[in-house]
Amino acid sequence: MQNYEIRVVRPGGPIVHMSHYVSDYAALRSARMLAEADDGLEIWRDAECIYKTGPHIAAHSAFR
Repeated sequence: MQNYEIRVVRPGGPIVHMSHYVSDYAALRSARMLAEADDGLEIWRDAECIYKTGPHIAAHSAFR
């Protein structure tokens, strides 16, 4: 299992969720369940951003 950081970007401020998943796909499925339709998403595996959509934030990753 690998470390992932999911960032859900909302107008009121980002929500950051850190967890372990067995694959990038599993992390993406979890992120989509956390996000609403117009939210932006960033998914980080360790220090590598593997997925971005919508508005983005430039916050410090917990794994860098």
